[in-house]
Amino acid sequence: MHLYDYHEGDKLNVDQVIITSENEPPKQILFIDGIGISLSGGRLELYATSFDENNIASLESVAKKVVSTLQHTPMGAMGINFNLVEEDPSEDLEDKLKSPDGIERTFDIKTQSFTATIALENEVDLNLTRAITDEFVKFSFNYHFSPLSPAKADNLIDSSVTARYEQTKEFMQNLYALDEIEFISHQKPTEEQNS
Repeated sequence: MHLYDYHEGDKLNVDQVIITSENEPPKQILFIDGIGISLSGGRLELYATSFDENNIASLESVAKKVVSTLQHTPMGAMGINFNLVEEDPSEDLEDKLKSPDGIERTFDIKTQSFTATIALENEVDLNLTRAITDEFVKFSFNYHFSPLSPAKADNLIDSSVTARYEQTKEFMQNLYALDEIEFISHQKPTEEQNS
């Protein structure tokens, strides 16, 4: 558990969360000190239970330790992801997200999504998906850093989560006039019982 700065014999509290989503198998995430880790299909994912300065610094620290520990493991890319949901979209927002071919005029559309890959910087793309349903609009931001190597990792990871979050807020404000973001996270079972 040296990814989390624990030593053999140290006691630690681990929370296990199983999440499910459409079209994907269930995913197990182990949380230690507010930072979750999940491994599946050659992919390693890290999660933070809250978006505060200390937790994000811990997340980035674990990410750097993963890269340094696995430096002989082939690495393809690194991503930073944010999923935002607008539960009560305005008519203006709905109009912005209608398809250019006007398919909505002919058919009753249950769900519709649009994805754009945007070249942001050298070796950094943004995959931006907008999914529209009758009840909400979901924005998925995937900042994709490729290629990834241990030599580049520390510079890529340092303060990257906060920087990309600020960039996401700018996109939401400038493109969609949405400026309020509320974070939703999983509560620990013990927190639920004590509240």
